[in-house]
Amino acid sequence: MDDVGPLVFISYQGQDGLAFAIKAKHILISCECRAWVWEDDHGSPGDVQLEMVDNIADCDYFLDICTSGSAESRGQEYERLQAWKYDKIPPAILAFNDSFIPRRWGGYDRYLVSEDNFAGKCQRVGEDLRHQQRLVNRAAEVREEDDPIEQA
Repeated sequence: MDDVGPLVFISYQGQDGLAFAIKAKHILISCECRAWVWEDDHGSPGDVQLEMVDNIADCDYFLDICTSGSAESRGQEYERLQAWKYDKIPPAILAFNDSFIPRRWGGYDRYLVSEDNFAGKCQRVGEDLRHQQRLVNRAAEVREEDDPIEQA
């Protein structure tokens, strides 16, 4: 089985979250994760919502970056609703203030971040996700080894 890193969909508000989303993407990639950010990774012009939904449905994790503009962002709210619909629970929420976190994510792990500690928190999330993915891959390998049909 290939040891491919998990795919992380990064949700952010465009005006005050884009730079942080790009930074998070680069950090996650350095942790051997794959990351999807609209500004970098969207396809050719077409149905924006369909592309967004497809990428959320296909991702392993949904990382929500909550900035001051997040509460008013219809695009980010749409992404969150789709993540909820597809059971893509955030591994952690990166929030610049507790008040920026939507009630929907209230009980999930969160990191309060600032410009100074954002990179370190992203690094921790990336390392945790990569470790978790390796455990999933090992469990799948063990199942394959133990499957008598596969061995025949």
